[in-house]
Amino acid sequence: MTAYLDDLLRKKIVAERFITTQEAKHYGWSKQTLQYYTQHGLLKRLQHGVYSLPKYNIDPLLLIQLRSHDIIFSHDTAAYIFKLIKTAPKKIYITLPSNKTVPRTIKEQVICHYVKTELHKIGIDSIKIYGNSPMSYINIYSRERTICDFLRDCPDKKKVLSIIKAYGEYANWEMYGITEIAKEIGIENKLEEYKEHFKSPEYLERKIKW
Repeated sequence: MTAYLDDLLRKKIVAERFITTQEAKHYGWSKQTLQYYTQHGLLKRLQHGVYSLPKYNIDPLLLIQLRSHDIIFSHDTAAYIFKLIKTAPKKIYITLPSNKTVPRTIKEQVICHYVKTELHKIGIDSIKIYGNSPMSYINIYSRERTICDFLRDCPDKKKVLSIIKAYGEYANWEMYGITEIAKEIGIENKLEEYKEHFKSPEYLERKIKW
């Protein structure tokens, strides 16, 4: 038992705080072994195929990411993480390609947007939740893609303008990245509607290239 805990802590839990069924197989543990450790309180089952030590809680975004590599965190969730909005959304926003579906186990936790497959990976970024393992990262749309998603999908103009202002202050009112993504996903017309708002207070004293 002690050898098991030492081995698990050294190889996995210290770095990532969790282990998947597939990784357990790599270390030579069967499903029956995982079930045994769970029944005896040495592991806890977080969701289908994911386990941790009882003392650890895993970030819900990471747990959702582990359900599918196609999931990209977007819209209000991305805006909150990048400090474009101040209030955390009540549900988690994700985007999937139109030919994929939301895993049944996370349907109640998320609001899902669907996009054409060829648009799905445009503006994708990756951020670390904790640890140094590739398994500890989540896929998230960049600030620029997030702005474009709000321009396209959000009917609340006041909210969109607030997000534009937050991004402008972050990016020193340089909007080249947004215009490039807007072209790629085909929302130049939406961007044009808000173009006058992508200006710093010193706009009259400087030129912004679009």
